[in-house]
This record gives sequence, structure tokens and C-alpha cells, in this order.
Amino acid sequence: VPVAINVGPLVNIGDSEAQVMSEFKGSYDWAARCMVRHKLVMRRATTAALKRPLMGPDTEENLRRIFLARLAWTCREFNIPAELVFHADETGSNLLPHRDTAVHEKGSKTVPMLHYGEKRQATVMVGGNICQTYLPPFVLFNGIGPTNLRKQLEKESDRDSFELEADIDRHLTPITWANRDSHWMSCDAVKVWLNDALMPTVREQRSALGTDPDHPFILMWDVYYSHRTEDTLTYIRSKYPELKLVFVPSGCTDFLQIFDVAMGRPFKMYVTKRKEEWEMKNIFGPILSKQWIQIRDRQRHEGWNGNWTKKDVQCALAKDAVGFGKMAATKVALVGGLSHLRPLFVRWVHEGITILRKTNAMRKGAERIGIVNAVNQAVTS
Repeated sequence: VPVAINVGPLVNIGDSEAQVMSEFKGSYDWAARCMVRHKLVMRRATTAALKRPLMGPDTEENLRRIFLARLAWTCREFNIPAELVFHADETGSNLLPHRDTAVHEKGSKTVPMLHYGEKRQATVMVGGNICQTYLPPFVLFNGIGPTNLRKQLEKESDRDSFELEADIDRHLTPITWANRDSHWMSCDAVKVWLNDALMPTVREQRSALGTDPDHPFILMWDVYYSHRTEDTLTYIRSKYPELKLVFVPSGCTDFLQIFDVAMGRPFKMYVTKRKEEWEMKNIFGPILSKQWIQIRDRQRHEGWNGNWTKKDVQCALAKDAVGFGKMAATKVALVGGLSHLRPLFVRWVHEGITILRKTNAMRKGAERIGIVNAVNQAVTS
């Protein structure tokens, strides 16, 4: 939520008035009238849409056929069964509310946005094999060191602040890691994931199959930079030479990556739902109860059950965006801030993965893409 409105770009002022105008702050009503006068509206950033050709070598069907042929050849060449064909993908999640809109000219077809401002996010690495065996989820935070993160997770004992909606699978306990600078998967984070999440599961599958301890296995993932840097590839070749990488081509993850096809939407919806419930109960609800919404406004909808919704938050933002933002930031600090939210987020990820496992989402995604059929035909041929 913006705390000040800079009107410098909208008016012509002299150098002597620049300092005064740079410190000017306007209310929400003033900002709304100013936007109307200058034909400005709040818009979301324009995202690039990938349009694949209907004919030629880069069609979706042709790219799918090439990918599956490469996967089948690897399975046949190294005698890799379906239980040792793994996949993995990262997904990001916002820990705190953020704005993804900007002021732009009314009627513009495109809205470029260079930076969304500071965002508190976490990255979750989800994966498994195509036979419905999940890897422990890998949760990566930023702005904190691994030692302090471990202390926060061990210290968290407030289990009554939220209710569990899933029967937690103890075998899928999340593995946590932290980077000081970024929440994105770095080369060091990839190495930790390989050692602590992937390889223990691979060893279990080899033992169940009765294969050699160094039997080859496959990992399918995208061409994200930390997956294919020389540092990562050298580390894999030296420590895990039996690991065979099959990369999903750039721009094809929406129809060739299992997580994007069948797992991403239900997983992120569940984690977002749990996070929003916590925000309404601990941050926005108390603020709304004391400030902008009167008793008569609470009953404006027939059948109102006494719980605040996202629409109530939007109404409060419309009345006083600056004041609401300041109080929300203060409330976050009072309830423990990120040190309290991180352990809760890890638990929500744990619940989300457990729910995915019950719905067989991973297996369904592999079948929809054609991976299961390609691997089975390669093994039996």
C-alpha cells in the first residue's frame, strides 16, 4: 500500500518548489480526483503471452513428441524403470500481502512494470516420481540465515493459532533452507535439495526394487538457470554420475511439466487459502473491527456470518489506503512478523502436499502428458 503520492511527473514546477512538492502527501480522495483529472487508472502489469505456431517444428504436438522420445530413449538406454523417473519444479508464494497494480493511462493496451517493490516470498520445490511417490517439499526463505531459521522453527510452539485441515504425512516433512539475499533457488540451494530431498528417496526406491546401489535414474526439470549452470552440472557429474537429466524445453512447461499440468493450481490455492485465513484472523480482522466498518455496515449483506472477507479489506483500502497500510504493517509486527509466519507457512506446505498425494494429482499429470505411456513402452521394449 503506498504511503505517499508523488505528483512531480504530473505537473510542471520550478526548482524552488521541487522540495515542497517532493514532500507532499495526499489523501485517498485527493488521489482519486487527481487520477480522474489526468485520465489515470489502476492497472495490472501486462504479461507476455506465448503463441505457438499451428504448423512447423515448434508446434505443441511436435515438441511433446520430441520430449517424450528423448525420455523414452534414456529409459531404454539405461534400463530405468518408472519408479526411478523423477520430476521437480519450483513455485513461489507471497508471505505477506502485496500490490501488483500501478497507476497508468486509461485505455492503454500494455502496462509495463519494471519492479513490484519489496516482496516477502518463499520458494517451494515440489517433486516425486511418476508412480506417485512424493519427495519431501523443499521450502526456501530469504532475509534470514539457515541457523536463525532453524531456531525459529524449533521455537514455534503456538499450535492453537490455526487448525489442521489435513492428516499430515510424517514422511513428507518439509526440508527448509534460507538464503540471505534471495528466495530464488540458487546453485547452493539446488545442491542441498539434491542431497537432502532427492537422493534419500532414490535410495529407498532402489532398495524396494532390488537394483544396484548406483543404478541410473532420471530427473526431469526445466531450464531454470540454477539447474543448468556449470557449477550445478559439474557437481552432479562428480557426485551423482548415475543421475540422467532430461530438461523440459523453454516455453513448454505448461504442457510438459507435471507440476504445471496437474499439481500447481490446487497446491497454490490451498496454501493461499490458509494464508488468507490467517491474515483475516490475525491482521485484517482486528483492524476492520476497530476502524472503518461500522456495525450497520457489517450487516449490509443478508446472511453475514460475522467473518471478514477480502471484499471488506478492499472497502477499507478504498476509504483510507495509507492508514490501513500503516496499521496492517504494525499488526504484522505485533503478531510476531515473519518469525511467526514462516513456521506456519511450512506447515501449510506440508498440508498441501498431503492433499495432493491423496488426489493422485502427480500420477494424473504424468498420464495426461504421456510420460507414463512413454516410459512403460520403453521399459518393456
